[in-house]
Amino acid sequence: MSEKKCPFKDLLEPRGDDGYPFINSFPDVAWNILAFLVKTRDKYGDIAKFKIFGFTDYLVSHPDDVAQVFKEEKDGHYMKKKFHEVFYPAFGNGLFNSYGQDWEQQRKQLQPFFNKSKVSEWFPLVVDESLKQFQEISDRSAINAENVIQPLMQSIMSHILFGLKPEDKTSQQLIQAIEFVSEKLADHGVKSLVFNGLLNKLPTPGNLKYKAALKVIDNSIREISENESRDTENALLPLFAQFMNPKELRDQLFTLYFAGQETTISTLLWVLYYLAQHPEHQARARAEVVEGWPTKKAVHFAALDRFVFLNAAIDEAMRLAPAAYVTYRDVTQDTQLGAYKLKEEGLVTLSMYVTHRHPDLWEDPLEYKPERFLNRTNKGYTFYPYGGGMRMCIGMHLARMEITTIMALFLRAFEFKLKPGAKVKPVTHLTLKPKHGIPLLINSLDFIKTDENTTR
Repeated sequence: MSEKKCPFKDLLEPRGDDGYPFINSFPDVAWNILAFLVKTRDKYGDIAKFKIFGFTDYLVSHPDDVAQVFKEEKDGHYMKKKFHEVFYPAFGNGLFNSYGQDWEQQRKQLQPFFNKSKVSEWFPLVVDESLKQFQEISDRSAINAENVIQPLMQSIMSHILFGLKPEDKTSQQLIQAIEFVSEKLADHGVKSLVFNGLLNKLPTPGNLKYKAALKVIDNSIREISENESRDTENALLPLFAQFMNPKELRDQLFTLYFAGQETTISTLLWVLYYLAQHPEHQARARAEVVEGWPTKKAVHFAALDRFVFLNAAIDEAMRLAPAAYVTYRDVTQDTQLGAYKLKEEGLVTLSMYVTHRHPDLWEDPLEYKPERFLNRTNKGYTFYPYGGGMRMCIGMHLARMEITTIMALFLRAFEFKLKPGAKVKPVTHLTLKPKHGIPLLINSLDFIKTDENTTR
């Protein structure tokens, strides 16, 4: 009887650099993860290998291989589990951080609240809150866009989730705590690989402040949940409370509040950044919006799909600066990907940032060209800002409605350009953000000042 041949015997080992002794590539990842990932792909190809403190990480960049990972995740070859304990103090067992049957049940419960057909219900809220926020800046000539977009999204998500305005004291405490935690999450994830996460457990001032912020989040969500003065119309909290216990409610509300803000704020800021640099694209997008929404009375949901160039401009900004710039999957068993063997207990890194700038997939990949999305031929996972597979972002339809609506109204209200001498640099927290916001010079187009009521 012949011995059964190992199915992985003749497969290749992905190429890569082990980096420094013991710490491997940790310094390069910590210093500039985006540059490191791009350099790794350029040097070692579409399936490359690197290590951090002995943990093997496979960088997968080609859309065909990305598609295979997402497809085989359903079969159990990959799972999003490794950082569960690291993120648990913040996300608990919410949709972002759960896995297995827990995740499947949660996804099934939450999906109906975020279907594409539901987002139109929140359109009037997004319009009203945007117009209120823009009214406050209509007479100014210089702004930091972050100081406009951040409170706007905080207000929108506070209404959608809690039925509360962010001016509420408890809401403000929650917002500040979540902002601090969001800055530290990615750092905690990387440090979890060092000495079994010891650096995250030491009683350093930073770790103590992090724990204090998490306590504020828990207390704030509990107080908001018990607040009987909330406007519950269209708010999700009372709907969730019908089938969730207090712990489940806390975990899902934090997850949705965080995800519903961070990625959308980052995307809006990057769209403003690129359109501020390209007045010809800004003018073309504005002309499209003026035609669809000539007056405030004409602002209606149905026009969003007709803003074809604006949506292309948004996509192109998301290509160059995807808010979710990286995700991961655990390798649960020895498996084949392309011509390579991936070993059990390794990590697969899927970087939207790297794939979106892949020179074999995109012509002039570093240039901002919205027109490439008007007649796009490279389909599939060449572009996947919302992730993919069974864990594709549950709120993508809501997020896209918010982004398109807010950008359309901003374009309708203002002309804008970057402040002379402004230097905008990306920073990699849990999302990809401009480090100090986007400084803009604006010129009001008087759209906000008209007394017409909007109709939707």
